[in-house]
Parts: sequence; C-alpha cells; structure tokens
Amino acid sequence: MLRKLKTSALAISQIPPNCYENGQHNATRFCTTCRAPFCESCFSVVHCSKILSGHESVPVAVSQVTIAPPECQIHPDKHVKYVCKDETCQNESKLICEECTQHRGHIMGYYVSVANQIREKLQKTVALLQETEANLLQKMSNAQNCKRSFDKCEMKYLEKVSDIIEHFETQKDFAIQKFADFADYEAHKMDLEMISIEFDAKRMVRMRQELQNVLSSNVGLLEVEDLISKAERMCQLEKERKENFYSLSDYNVQNDMSSTPKLLRKISVDQSAEAIEMMMLGLGNI
Repeated sequence: MLRKLKTSALAISQIPPNCYENGQHNATRFCTTCRAPFCESCFSVVHCSKILSGHESVPVAVSQVTIAPPECQIHPDKHVKYVCKDETCQNESKLICEECTQHRGHIMGYYVSVANQIREKLQKTVALLQETEANLLQKMSNAQNCKRSFDKCEMKYLEKVSDIIEHFETQKDFAIQKFADFADYEAHKMDLEMISIEFDAKRMVRMRQELQNVLSSNVGLLEVEDLISKAERMCQLEKERKENFYSLSDYNVQNDMSSTPKLLRKISVDQSAEAIEMMMLGLGNI
C-alpha cells in the first residue's frame, strides 16, 4: 500500500486549496477523476451532467496532502475511496471503492486521511532518521578527533611527552639535591667525629709525653700512680667507644631518594667471632 501511496501522491498543501472553478471559494472536495479540487456548489454544478455524474470525490482535509486514490482492484472503473481499518478483517485487499461489499460492517477510514496519516508518519520517521544520521556523523567526528589526539605526531601527544620529561627532570634534580644534602650532612658528621678524635689524640699524646718524661728521668716514679690510672682509664674509654662513622657504601641509597638512606645491616667483629665460635662448637658435636 505504501508503494501505491508514493506513486499516486500529489502536491502538499498546508492550507485549503482554492476551488478549480471559482478561485474565491475554498475547495472542500477533490474529484478523483478530474484530478481537481472543488467547493461543494461548484462540484455539483460541474458534475450535474450525465457524463460527469459518475465522478467520485473525497474530502479535502486542511493541512493534509491531497493524494489521488488508485483504481479499485475489483472495480477498475472506480477509484479507491475507503481503507478498511478493522483489525479482524481477513480480506487481502484493504482498499475499496463505494461499490465493494467485502468489507461491509468493518471499520472504515477515508483513503486520503489514512494516506495522509501514513505520509505524516513517514515524514517524521525520515526526519528522525536524518537527525540520527547527523548525530552518528557527529559521533564519528568526535571519535576521529579522539583517535587523532593519540597520534604521536599530534601537538597534544607531544605536549604530554614534554610534560613527562619535565616531570622526571624535576624529580631527577630533586633526588640529586636530596642526595647532595644527605652527603653534606654525613660529611659534616665525619668532621665532628674527626675533631673529637683529634682532641682525644692530643690528650693521649700529652699524657704519653708526660709519662715518658717521668720514665726517662726516673724522677717522681713514686708519684705517678694517679697519672698511670688516668692514662689507663683514657685508653679503656677509647677502646670501649664504638666507631660512629660509616662510608657511603654502608648505606642503602634509593635512586629516587624517596626516603632517607638507611644503614645496611652490618655484622660487628664481636658478632662475627661469636658466630664462628658457635659454628666450631656445632662441628665438634658431629
């Protein structure tokens, strides 16, 4: 039926067309044989003769497409006037003229009205499809732009690469500065240790020279007991004092300097001797 509608469609009219016989009148009927619109009075006058009296007409609806109905399949000399709209209808053809009796008692609609409704739906559907096509084209354009942004030659990509390089350059400079600060701090600690060692060494030298003088002169031998005790205490304290300085290789330094370098686990000489002794005892028991 849609194919027939397309082939038989005439011009679209948004306002009532003028009467073919009298342009001052609005047409209310459309002669399907003359293919012309008429007002009621002019249609009656024009078709009063016996020759034209058999012409059929359909109403002209406001804001509807005026469509010339096709010929009736059962009565070829007549034009379709109605469309069967009965959902229970079992007849193959739904298009009928005034002489058709197969659809008697069925729900009917004017062919032009039904055709106009279908045409309106078609127009809306076509418009919807056009809008959807436009949206799809826009989506495709957006997708292409998104893909293009990942192209390794595109400015956005190159800018991000530059940002990454700058970020890690900054991190590198920051890590190097932190490492330099750590090295300066440890070097300063060693300076303080060296000052302390130098001070103690000078005390030892003075004490040794004083005792050597007594030893070489043999004068006051019986009066140096306190000096001897003091010297022994100085040596003992120095022996007991642990070294509090380490080299760079003693530290675990992270490349990114994300944390302060920590001392690696070191086994002292005493711990090593104890471990060796335990190992020997274990071997002796075998």
